[in-house]
Amino acid sequence: LRSREAPDRATILAAQAFFAGIEYPAVMHCKSGADRAGLASGLVTMFEGGTATDALKQLHWRFGHFNRSRTGILDAFFL
Repeated sequence: LRSREAPDRATILAAQAFFAGIEYPAVMHCKSGADRAGLASGLVTMFEGGTATDALKQLHWRFGHFNRSRTGILDAFFL
């Protein structure tokens, strides 16, 4: 996953296959723990039947994500 690019179809499908094959609970982390981890958490939320609004909550300033920077593309992906 990338923090400054929206995921493409192949990446989303690979993530879906990956998360379907692991045991839960699971821990995700990226360099800062905000953008890529938030995107992955949002994708899992949607894979489990959540809405885009639910997924977007995983990209929040309280987790260290700031949508006014180049990482705001991740917010736009869920909108």
